[in-house]
Formats: sequence, C-alpha cells, structure tokens
Amino acid sequence: MPGIVHVTTVHKRNDIRIFQKELRSLAREFGNISLVVNDGFGDSTAEGIRIIDLNIRSRSRLGRFVKPFFRLIKLVRGIKPDIIHFHDPELILFGLVMSVLGYTLVYDAHEDVPEDILGKPWIPMILRRITAFVFSRFERFSVRFFKAVIFVIESQLPRLGFKKNIVLHNFPILSDYTDDTVEPAEKYFIHIGTLTEVRGLNEILDALLLLPEDYSLLVAGIFSPSAFETAQQHPAWSRVRYIEWVERKKLIPLTKKAIGGLLLFHPLPNMYNSSPNKLFEYMASGIPVICSDFPGFREVVAKNECGILVDPLDHMAISEAMDTLLRDEAERGRMGANGLRAVRALYSWESESRKLIGLYSDILSGKG
Repeated sequence: MPGIVHVTTVHKRNDIRIFQKELRSLAREFGNISLVVNDGFGDSTAEGIRIIDLNIRSRSRLGRFVKPFFRLIKLVRGIKPDIIHFHDPELILFGLVMSVLGYTLVYDAHEDVPEDILGKPWIPMILRRITAFVFSRFERFSVRFFKAVIFVIESQLPRLGFKKNIVLHNFPILSDYTDDTVEPAEKYFIHIGTLTEVRGLNEILDALLLLPEDYSLLVAGIFSPSAFETAQQHPAWSRVRYIEWVERKKLIPLTKKAIGGLLLFHPLPNMYNSSPNKLFEYMASGIPVICSDFPGFREVVAKNECGILVDPLDHMAISEAMDTLLRDEAERGRMGANGLRAVRALYSWESESRKLIGLYSDILSGKG
C-alpha cells in the first residue's frame, strides 16, 4: 500500500479543501494517508487518516517557515512516503530539499502568490513589485523539481509554465447536501468564511444599515483582529450574529435558511481571479448569491442565473441587491433552485476527485 503524506503549516487539520475533500477522497482509494499540520491541537486520527502536529508556535509568517523546517524534514523522512503533497508556498524550499533527497513532490498552489503580494496595501508598492517578481522567479524555478502542480482555477495554469498540472476546483461535496427540503427564508443574510476589509466588511455593514431593522447578518467564520475591531465600532454591529467556525453539518441548515449568501471580494489581483468555496456552498444550499462582478464569478452566476452581480465597493448597489432578494420571494426561489441545479450538474467535488485520484495513480504507476 503506497504511503502518502500531505503537509501544511498554515491550514488547520479540518481544512475543507485539504482534509474534507482531498484527503478523504485519497484515503478511500489508497489508504495509508498522513497529514502533517502545525495547529497546536496534538496528534490524532480521523477517518483513518493519521494527523501529526508539529505544535511549533510563531507569530510571524517567517517564523512559521523557519521553526518547523528541520523538524519537518526529519519527520517526513521517517514516514518514508511515496508521495509528499504540500499546500503552502512557505514550504517550497522544503519541497526542493525533499526532491533532492529523492522524494516525489506534488505542489498544491491554492493561490497566485505573486498576485497576492501585489494586493498587500501595507507593503510599499515598489517593494511589492520586487517581492512579487523575486517570488515568481523562485516558484517557476522550483516547480521543475516537482512531479505535479495543482491549481484552483484555469487562469492560473500559464503562470508556472509547467507541463504536469491539473485544476481542482473548490466545488462542494454533493453528499453533504442530500436534504432537498426547501427551508423558509429567515430574516438574515449569511457570510461564510473569513471576513476582512478587503472581503467587503465595511460595504456589507453599510448596506445592512439601509435595510429594515429586523434584517440581520450571520457571519459564520472569523474576523481578522483589525476587522473585528472595525466591525464592533460600526453602527450595524448590533445586527450581526457572529458564530465563528461551526461544523459543516450545522452550517448547512443555517445557510439554507438565509435569504442569500454574500461574496464581496474587493478587486485586488489575487481575489479578482479566485474560486472560493463559499460561492458553490451557497449554490449547493439552494440560496442565491450576491457577489462581486468579476469575470470568474460572472461565468458561474450570470450563466446559471443564480444570483446578483454588484460592484463590491458600492454599498448602495449591495443594499439594493439585498433588498431585491428580501422583497421578491419568487425570484429568490428561482435563483436558489438554479444554483442548486447547476451544482449538481456541473460543480461537484465528486467529479473533481477523479482527477486527483487519476494523477496519483499515474504517479504511483510510473506514468506521471
């Protein structure tokens, strides 16, 4: 039985993409799966997957890379895996070392890091450009030592110039959405995942103030520290229900009861070309989405008539879209049904998982 280890020092062990989708799919097909994390919750086993916690604390991104580096190399070499699959750009150097030592590497590029760097407002523009350029060159050099690269959306494919790659979209697991009951909408909108200023925090709260007072916002995720302070000082904070992270089985019923789901990324480079889980989770829950009018989102939302596209910087436009959904029950139901139908036909993890299993099968058989 082949040994497979996934490594992340950034994401938590129950990460939707890494654990819920990729690892569970691989465990059913291959078995003997390990996940190395650094989330401080200790070693454990879940669904037959061995979870090993480095448990090294650091407040800085640099520290997350430097402190675990040598321990990680020793730990993974002790596992003796046939495939090492890593998920963080901070681990590229780790990947290079392991490749030189003779291991087979798969790089899961969740984001376009150079574009993400260019969108960091706290870094002076000249430094952003230099840092993005240097990292881009380093990343392009490094992937030549890896067996495969995995991307999230097709638009990322050209940036590394690598032949062996696949796209694994952030589509929902259909088996999580087996209840076809149509829930009567309650008087709230929902935002799933991290909510920060560049993910529309201020515009959403400004828009909420323009709605009737008995309508609220449910935030199921986390705020960044600065965003949480900003949100608490906003006049609409009293109309926000904040439940932090919640188990998926509990989150889905809450999502189904919402009037609509919000996805209002600002037009920053890395967000402009993204494919977030929440878009498809809203659709799978049978609720319409109000989202930024970006090309990738438009391709899904406009094509399937499952929501309303808006300028994410215009709180008036956001409020008008929210008002449309809360007042027009028939249109809300039509959009929600369209989204659910599209997910079942076009956007399921079940179809994506076959690409991942095929990639691993090729590598393990020597075809990859």
